Amino acid sequence: VFGLSALFSKGAVGMGDIKLFSVLGILMGPFAVFNVIVYTVLLTAVYGIVMMLRKKKNKKSVVPAGPFALAGMMIAMFLGIGGWL
Repeated sequence: VFGLSALFSKGAVGMGDIKLFSVLGILMGPFAVFNVIVYTVLLTAVYGIVMMLRKKKNKKSVVPAGPFALAGMMIAMFLGIGGWL
């Protein structure tokens, strides 16, 4: 999924994101990683909206996904979603 996103997003998804989510997919399981992706997108969106309201970032600003992916993984683990961890 992230490999295709990297091809079509013009550099918005980097190789670090692809590697991180592939490891999360191995650790959490193939189905639980989609929950992690949803939590990551939601957390990143909330962060972006708050930063735009505070005038710290604009629509063109880059937001790293790594910290939010790890937070999404912790939320999924707290909720009991996941395979091997």
